Amino acid sequence: MVPRSNGKSLLLQVAFPFLVSLTVSILFLERMGSFMSKGRKYQFPKTLKGFKYDFNEDGQLRHTETGHQFEFMVKDNDQQYNQRRYEALGKIIDEYIYEQLETASHLKRIEIPVDPSEDEPTGFFFASDDALTNEEKLMVIMHGSGVVRAGQWSRRLIINDRLESGSQLPYIKTAIEMGYAVIVTNTNLNYEDDDKSKRRIRGSASPEEHMLYVWDNFIKKCPAKSIDVIAHSYGGVVTVNWLNTDPDARKRVHRVAFTDSVHSMYNQGATQDTADWFIQNSINWVSTFAVLNVYQGQVRNDVHKLSAGTDVHELTSYSAFRSVIRFLSGTENALEFLNTDALGLEEGTTFSKNEEPNKEDEGDRDEREEKGEGTQEEGQRLQAGQGPASSAGQTDLGMEIDKESLPQEENREDVSQAIAAEAETKEEQNNAEATAEERLVEVVPKVKEHDDQEEKEPTAQSSLETEPETEEEQKQEQRKLTEEYKQETDDHPTEAENEPETGKDQQPDQEKQTEEDKRETNDQAIETESGDCA
Repeated sequence: MVPRSNGKSLLLQVAFPFLVSLTVSILFLERMGSFMSKGRKYQFPKTLKGFKYDFNEDGQLRHTETGHQFEFMVKDNDQQYNQRRYEALGKIIDEYIYEQLETASHLKRIEIPVDPSEDEPTGFFFASDDALTNEEKLMVIMHGSGVVRAGQWSRRLIINDRLESGSQLPYIKTAIEMGYAVIVTNTNLNYEDDDKSKRRIRGSASPEEHMLYVWDNFIKKCPAKSIDVIAHSYGGVVTVNWLNTDPDARKRVHRVAFTDSVHSMYNQGATQDTADWFIQNSINWVSTFAVLNVYQGQVRNDVHKLSAGTDVHELTSYSAFRSVIRFLSGTENALEFLNTDALGLEEGTTFSKNEEPNKEDEGDRDEREEKGEGTQEEGQRLQAGQGPASSAGQTDLGMEIDKESLPQEENREDVSQAIAAEAETKEEQNNAEATAEERLVEVVPKVKEHDDQEEKEPTAQSSLETEPETEEEQKQEQRKLTEEYKQETDDHPTEAENEPETGKDQQPDQEKQTEEDKRETNDQAIETESGDCA
């Protein structure tokens, strides 16, 4: 007897091969479309004017016709186009910053290698006119990895926020005003015409090679008695490699300020002498939710860390500006700086050449306070944008950037009292005062908390202490609750009362929301390079 065939099984036997074939065809077409789009040639403007964008007086990139910020998503169905357009604008930003270094900061391009052949590709870095004549001090500024070039901390911040936060211009301006000669490295310019498909540049084939070449052929010739370094992200790796490769460099360099550096003494094979030097003479300001200058510990045999005042990696250089300049302009080494400026330490804790912090006795602390070190008065000087007091007087940092937007350096006593105030009883408060510094790291406020909190409507159950026994008591209690609820709603208007009127009054809010949506979209722009590609 022949078994009766199942209708569903027959349908599957017919449909399954068709579905498999359809799926394979769709995947093939998607791959082909992706392949073809990669090879597609897009045409974009070559100038900011061509893009119809320009920087306003606040350093913000805005559309010249609408006044809106940069919009990443211009073609909903062509992500490749949007990305290529963003990268084309990024190249224009590179040239714009180069121009600002030359015109606003009065730096000069120095070509490398110094002895190129006729058809050999060349790169460059920037230096101030007095780099080879300033006998006092020199500042070397180094960016991270990826798409950023000389003068930039972050391309994304320059495009979506402002020049002040995304570029090195505030540091360069302040350094020149403080009497520094300045060198701005260009460690990511490694290929001919900045094109990875072309030849590598001799002396700048990698970030590490670039720095060693600039050191051997230029910085060594600078007469400055003291060299200070600011290195962001992968720039920290380059700096450790530089000073570990040539011990003579450690004799010339005075201080190193890292901002969210990703270096590692151990992984980079640094000698013990190199590690000891960095522990004594450098600090790493790292991204964290803590306020500026909270002590963040130390990886064994590596530099000590302080909070940068932001949890955003690419913002650390801008956010830690005050503290970095204070460190570089002072006379203390890194450990002495921690003793006076680091927050979140137990009272009496000091740092020495040993890796672990030591406790100072009362006599040492009294002597330090007599000198005005680590006091509230010194904190007030720093808040005002001034350097530490010295025999020569106070050092004017010469800052003209937006000070209010920078995180403020906190005074230890003020922070401790604020934490201690959380205690509910006198006994708890006494305990809190003793442990306030220790608890600081755990309770410091997070970045950008929401200001508006949802109002909770009062409920009858939460307002009753005991259930009314009689009907009359129930009526009295109900009247009482009604009055309380009426008073509560008078103090806190309802959502309908808070709702803006329609029409012209609502239009600014709509435009504001549109701007916020654009900012969120722009932040999703993906850089195809590695490292600091924000």
